[in-house]
Amino acid sequence: MRKTPKRKGRYVMGPFRGERVWLKDTSIRPRKITTRERAWLIRGLNSLRTGAYVGTHAINLDLGTNPPPGPPVDPQPYLDQIDKLIVVKKCRCGQKNCYTVTFRQSHLGRSVGLVMHYTEDDRRLIICVNNKSRELSELEII
Repeated sequence: MRKTPKRKGRYVMGPFRGERVWLKDTSIRPRKITTRERAWLIRGLNSLRTGAYVGTHAINLDLGTNPPPGPPVDPQPYLDQIDKLIVVKKCRCGQKNCYTVTFRQSHLGRSVGLVMHYTEDDRRLIICVNNKSRELSELEII
């Protein structure tokens, strides 16, 4: 008989009453997003309206030009999710400027990039969504 591998992690009580959350990273307790994370998400998601969400500040090294803006996208479906986001994992890479958090919705599928923008201090701001549910799944600041 073949043994099934044991899943790493455990269930913990979530921030909402009676909610249980599966944690792969058991060193962090589920929490709501911080004010700073919220500001970064709003900044990045608002760039969907202008088309500047594809990294238009970057330069294509082959051509020496900036990429053209993408088509405008309505950010409201993503902005509506911000109040419901729960952080379940934080990056531990050790990089000085890295601030990456994973949200509860990330376990359902793969994370794909939605926004590549910049913070006020010119760090790269990347917002990912779940490829199946289209829910926000990750915020990367590098």
